[in-house]
Amino acid sequence: MSGTKQFDEAAAVLRAAHAFWEKGFAGTSLSDLEAATGLGRSSLYNAFGSKEALYERALESYADTYARPILKALELPDIRAAIGEFFSLAVQALLDTSTPPGCLAAMACLETGGAEGPGAKFTAFQLKVIGDALRSALDRGVASGQLAEKTDTAALALTYTALLRGLASLHKGGQGARELQAIVRVSIGMLPIKAGRHRKTA
Repeated sequence: MSGTKQFDEAAAVLRAAHAFWEKGFAGTSLSDLEAATGLGRSSLYNAFGSKEALYERALESYADTYARPILKALELPDIRAAIGEFFSLAVQALLDTSTPPGCLAAMACLETGGAEGPGAKFTAFQLKVIGDALRSALDRGVASGQLAEKTDTAALALTYTALLRGLASLHKGGQGARELQAIVRVSIGMLPIKAGRHRKTA
């Protein structure tokens, strides 16, 4: 409409995600969000309704931008390659100096997770998405004969989900590339490769 200032909503949401990523939901003020998005307070409310609604949009944007490529690695047919690439990409994302340290989704789990609160439904859904993708990859590994037949894929998927979230916490706490990459190597070693299969070097 003529005379109406236009803005890139998707870009504004992603910038808001970086603000929440830096300070958390509670620590991010409306002034921080104004500075991040370039929108005035009234424009923020008109566009998104509330801080909570913008936070949920920011979490969704974060997942689409940063989490989806990591989950894509689990589609690799070789289970060792899939798990290795999954964790390697997660570490690369954590070490990216163009983004705040840690992981916005992991932060949301710790800060606002549970049945109630901003982003609670998103964090529960995202954990399920990660767990389901991991279990599906592990199930394929069993079905293709790469993993031992009695592998508890549900428990291993849950363990890997916890490990993924733990990587973010460790990085936020100051652990660097060497330590995080060591965890990637251990995660691959946790796979119960079927006896007699050739173990490739990670």
